[in-house]
Amino acid sequence: MKTRATPVSLTALLALFLILPISFPSSSQTQARNQGRELKVVNRLPDRSKRYALVVGVDEYRDKQINRLYGAAKDARMLSESLVRYAGFPADQVTLLATGEPEEREPTRANILQRLINLNGIVPKDGLLLVSFAGHGMQRGERAFLLPSDVRIGSLSILENTSVSVSQMKNLIRQTGAKQVLVILDACRNDPGGRADGINPMSSAYRFDFDTRNQEVEAFATLYATEVGARAYEYTEKEQGYFTWYLVEGLKGEAANAEGEVTLSGIVRYLQDKVPKRVLLDLGQEKKQRPWAYIEGYRADELVISITIRVPVVVSPPGADAATVELSFWDSIKSSADIEDFREYLKQYPNGRFAGLARNRVRQLEATAKPVSTATDPPATNPAGGQPTSPGANRQEHVEVETYTETAGGVGIEMVRVPAGRFTMGSPETEADRQTDEGPRHEVTISQSFYMGKYEVTQLQWRAVATKLPKVKIDLPSDPSSFKGGDLPVERVSWEEAIEFCDRLSRATGKRYRLPTEAEWEYACRAGTTTPFAFGETITPDLVNYDGNYPYGSAAKGVYRQKTIAVGSLGRGNRFGLYDMHGNVWEWCIDWYSENYYSQSPSADPTGPSTGSNRVSRGGSWFDNARFCRSADRGRFAPGSHYYLGFRLVRTLR
Repeated sequence: MKTRATPVSLTALLALFLILPISFPSSSQTQARNQGRELKVVNRLPDRSKRYALVVGVDEYRDKQINRLYGAAKDARMLSESLVRYAGFPADQVTLLATGEPEEREPTRANILQRLINLNGIVPKDGLLLVSFAGHGMQRGERAFLLPSDVRIGSLSILENTSVSVSQMKNLIRQTGAKQVLVILDACRNDPGGRADGINPMSSAYRFDFDTRNQEVEAFATLYATEVGARAYEYTEKEQGYFTWYLVEGLKGEAANAEGEVTLSGIVRYLQDKVPKRVLLDLGQEKKQRPWAYIEGYRADELVISITIRVPVVVSPPGADAATVELSFWDSIKSSADIEDFREYLKQYPNGRFAGLARNRVRQLEATAKPVSTATDPPATNPAGGQPTSPGANRQEHVEVETYTETAGGVGIEMVRVPAGRFTMGSPETEADRQTDEGPRHEVTISQSFYMGKYEVTQLQWRAVATKLPKVKIDLPSDPSSFKGGDLPVERVSWEEAIEFCDRLSRATGKRYRLPTEAEWEYACRAGTTTPFAFGETITPDLVNYDGNYPYGSAAKGVYRQKTIAVGSLGRGNRFGLYDMHGNVWEWCIDWYSENYYSQSPSADPTGPSTGSNRVSRGGSWFDNARFCRSADRGRFAPGSHYYLGFRLVRTLR
């Protein structure tokens, strides 16, 4: 991951780091607290219709004494979407208050308190209430406060009247009567102006421990992101916190047990393992930032908070009962919140037993989804020479390209010949959002033409190679992607897995397939242009799949599709006839990453440094701000990382 500049004092952020263990009540402690009554232990979440959530993310503050945060709002959006997608919360029962949302959903004090008050009488007594806050916090004496966007820093009385105190939030949660409570607190606890004051960041003032002795709740848990300064949004190219990133990864299935279930303690162990390692890797801090949890009333190893469901590839062996296969398929998706699961069922069983239910579910999910591109098939002709529609875009001359289709396991992969040539690699110092690792700008020669995948490798192509071509070094998962669809790009693929894909295809075809070098990738992406994007000075979501809430340059805000889309479906290739080089999924390159490599890079056919700890990724993704989709932007991930990573093929001609 990249290092990003930050307006916050690093010394102040790191001054209060502590290493705190997870806190599970011991059996003796539990018995002491619950003498005279039998503790009702809860090991399952309520039915999904009884699950409610309030998710708050504050990036910007009206009081200019308070440092701006980078990513709290995006964390909140990501978590709210993931609760629906992976943890079974109904979309209309998850309330999001975040910076950048419409006025009625801005994270002001009035909005936060009003939403908490509204939950009283809505959440059933046998329901679950999840409350999450990401933003600044502050402690004065023994009182702790969470800071909404309109808070004012001054005397204690001003702070009390413009913030949301932890005790106030706890009381409003208690008034709902919900018997199961999950609180997620991701808030700095020192002075938000960047001045460390020596306060213990995990003091009892921030504890949400409810009284199970008198049956206030049956069970509750509080997850604390970590100590002061843990979020480090400024240091990640995702503009997110490590805590929420891994929390969502855990919900998706990374923290799943052998049965495919994600439990509460499994999530905590996963966070406590991953967050400190990533902080240590990215920031090089001696003190690890470790999430902390307090859990009572739950059998944490049994409390299932998420079930990972994979859409099966239904293949009927000779003599198999087709009705049984269909029923198994339906049972695996019937509780899913992913519209693509039901579309896949209808594709395979258009007149099946559950076709009517599937169509109803598709309509329901379409009604609650944000607008997305409806195109599903790549364009029949190459529109690369058409007039780009993004603001400031430059018209490009069409280059006649040579193409062929490779066959992999019975599935075609379209390849486009990229001509040899010379280009200026990196970004000029005047380019907005330029990072230091994008320079010095230098001339690079690509001395030999090569073939590159017209599109990113799709899930259908991946599955064919993973299941039908012999193993070379490692096994490949048949269906690793979060978003399902044969013509969607494969994602959540590690660098090692992408290399195995190339090696299998090379062995099967007798041609040399590999990942592109970083120089080849940027040369192919630019396709003769020198602007930030192949389409011109900026982009819009009708050209590129990215988070339209965060545009680049003069572009206005646009749609955020919140998922990958079918390769080529936006219908705009670059001058070389390549599609989706900007956005959709990050694409692996073969090179090791070095921040200073450009100053040492050879001018002809550079291949990156000989060693390193991270591999290069390029292009940005559906999840990223527009600036990370620029031609010159450089990502880096450990070779074993998955995240939103895919790739496209290169075939060497020599």
